[in-house]
Amino acid sequence: GSGVLIFNKEQEFLERVIPDKDVFGNDILFFNGIELNNENYLFTTSVGLLQFNLQNKKFKQVLNEEINFSNYITKVNDNTLLVTLSGGIAFIDYNLNNFRLRRKCFESIVINSALVDDSSNLWLGTLNDGLMQINNANDLIKGGEYKTSVFKPNSGILRSSCIVSVSNNTCWYGTFNEGIFKFNMNENPFKHYNIEMNYKYAISTNDVAHISPLDEDRVYLGANPILRSNKGGVGLFNTKTG
Repeated sequence: GSGVLIFNKEQEFLERVIPDKDVFGNDILFFNGIELNNENYLFTTSVGLLQFNLQNKKFKQVLNEEINFSNYITKVNDNTLLVTLSGGIAFIDYNLNNFRLRRKCFESIVINSALVDDSSNLWLGTLNDGLMQINNANDLIKGGEYKTSVFKPNSGILRSSCIVSVSNNTCWYGTFNEGIFKFNMNENPFKHYNIEMNYKYAISTNDVAHISPLDEDRVYLGANPILRSNKGGVGLFNTKTG
């Protein structure tokens, strides 16, 4: 793996930091990360969760006995984290340097992305079976009753890559095989965009790996570099003009 690249506020590259091979082993893949505070970050990797201190440039493994792989992390609230596992998800209680595994859920389902919206609904992107919605994340965390609904077209496999919310309850859902979907989290139906629509300035591949919203109608799209090494890249997509 390539470790962590550090930039300053002016986006100038400062240095690359790689976990100690004698401690963590070789070729650690970094997938996703969040800022815990100004000095500490938590990354999901191929060996589990690694906490990184920006001051001393040191890595520390977190919950290594319970979690040995994770590729996505997000905050549910100020004291709860959600991470994906090789199967299912896990909720973690945390307070800076203290982490406690709360519970694991959906261990028979491979999940690679997640989002908690402003109404506390939980959205989970699955590897092959579309998008799941749990109507109340807090009920799921506490082990209470909850309702689940699934979005998956009749065409068959829908491979999730990412899900991002923006203002006005708008959500963007990226997939590896069917382009991107846009929908209102308080309404339905979904809106769908892919290369078959032949928009002049549309996305050049259905393998959408990353989404970064610019505003309600425009998003930056990143193609999957592994599957589409010679096409796709990064582009700005406008849902109104194509």
